[in-house]
Amino acid sequence: TSNVRVSEEVRDFGMVVDPGCMKCMDCVEACPSDALYLGFGAPAIGAKVRDKEGRAKSKAKAAGRYDLTWSGEIAATLLFIAVFLGTRGMMDQVPMLLAGGLAAIVTYLIIQSWWVLTRPHARVYGMILKQKGKVRPAGILFMLVTLVLAGVVAWGAQARYPRWRADMDYVRATIPTGFMIRPEFAPGAASLERARRSTEWLAQADAFRYGGRGWTLNAEHRTRQAYFLSVLGRFELAADALERVVEEGRPGDPLVAQLIRLRQAAAGGGTPGPGGVDESIADPIQRRALELHPRLHNTRLELATRAGLRGDDGSVWFDVDDASLRSEIGFRFMELSYWNRAGEQDKVRELMPGVIALAEADRNTAGWLADCAGVAMNLGDVGMTMDLIERAMNARGVHPGVFFAAAEIAARMGDAPLALERIDQGLAMRGGDGVMALSRAAELLLRLREGERGLALYEQAAAQSAQPFERARIGETLIRAGMGLQDRAMRDAGLAIMTRAAEDSGEPLIWHDLAVAAFQMNRFREAGDAIVRAAELAPGSAELARRAAEMSVQVGFPDRAAEWTAEAERRATPRP
Repeated sequence: TSNVRVSEEVRDFGMVVDPGCMKCMDCVEACPSDALYLGFGAPAIGAKVRDKEGRAKSKAKAAGRYDLTWSGEIAATLLFIAVFLGTRGMMDQVPMLLAGGLAAIVTYLIIQSWWVLTRPHARVYGMILKQKGKVRPAGILFMLVTLVLAGVVAWGAQARYPRWRADMDYVRATIPTGFMIRPEFAPGAASLERARRSTEWLAQADAFRYGGRGWTLNAEHRTRQAYFLSVLGRFELAADALERVVEEGRPGDPLVAQLIRLRQAAAGGGTPGPGGVDESIADPIQRRALELHPRLHNTRLELATRAGLRGDDGSVWFDVDDASLRSEIGFRFMELSYWNRAGEQDKVRELMPGVIALAEADRNTAGWLADCAGVAMNLGDVGMTMDLIERAMNARGVHPGVFFAAAEIAARMGDAPLALERIDQGLAMRGGDGVMALSRAAELLLRLREGERGLALYEQAAAQSAQPFERARIGETLIRAGMGLQDRAMRDAGLAIMTRAAEDSGEPLIWHDLAVAAFQMNRFREAGDAIVRAAELAPGSAELARRAAEMSVQVGFPDRAAEWTAEAERRATPRP
């Protein structure tokens, strides 16, 4: 029943070595002389044929046992991998296991179709596809179905590949979104090329109605498209991409904030209102986002805060009928924050017990209790503050940031030893050696006048960071702190960190910021060289050329200033 020729196996090898043997024992039961049995023996892999003639027959038999040669096996494997990669994530619907099943099916169909074309006979179970060199109607239909499926896979692959290329470029991107809207921003050569390339990749992968050859970009890829468009300075198109995410995806509060910044940048900066943003731009965007996504709690708080600054009643934004929304800790804490910003301490005290109860029931108990402790600190309620921060440090979900918040509270209360103890506890926790944790701890140490230790932690954070803009920010922070503390070693260390970040990245904006920092430290020659380097790295930026001319005047290089003034005019002149 296993299709094993037992008599031949025993004759040639002295035992059954065919891997098709199912150990069903049928042969043992049927043997007329009881010569067969199941027992321990030598491994089948080491069995040899007893004579030369039998060895040749065995080799021919083994070759006929397999449908594919070794080259065919390799080709089928490569085909399976290609189909799997082409179908996984197709239409943003196909998961990994389904892609594996589809890859196996399509690979089998393609192999069978190839046999129909190249062999005189081909069949699939009882269906004859080709007989005596003539393709049957079933074979034609089979190959047509295979061709259609292969076409669908090819279409999916050509849309998946550019998405993958853009994903790889996004992983290597280093420019924070907040830097792109600065007037002096200009990307480095590598960042510019990456943005251009990925913008083209994502445009190609988009749906036909958007000029692409694939399917509609999902919210994640649309966000990445907006990022690369922002690097290129195409703020209007970047904002359009993020608006689609708001309309079709599940945006977070940071995305809505970035959309507002892009719209303002596209409008030339807008007209800042009481909240620091152009309300004619921000309000419609945030209202629409909140209408579609009521759980954008920070967006709701910003709308309420701006309304209060205008003299309106901002609390109406928290007057909702949705019971499930009102039972969320995020919603209730933002409502609490609104009244705290408004200075309504009685209202804050009224809401606080309910918010604390929700915080205790949330997965992130520690973080929410620490935030509540900050609100209690603003109320001047020392007892409540200490109780909440102690509960936070012993609650589930505790992380280094909770201990740093406790250190900040202790520092504000004038208890420096306790603050230092809390900092040490945070650093000793899992995650306490990360760049953000080290930077936060260093900031607190500088506030506590622990300059030497704070400097060491900032330098450790800079050494660990792989992001040049992050390292540049650390250097700027050290320079500002060193100037405030009159600590020359700290200023020099910050300038050295910024210099290394600029040299490693080749980003013009980091060189620009380095020039500003050096100028503030009265290191004029270094400032002049840095601003010139920034302008050279961005040959299309008239703004950086103007900055180079202005700083050259300030540091005493009039000839260089004249050259860069002329260069700025040349760059600003539209090309025919």
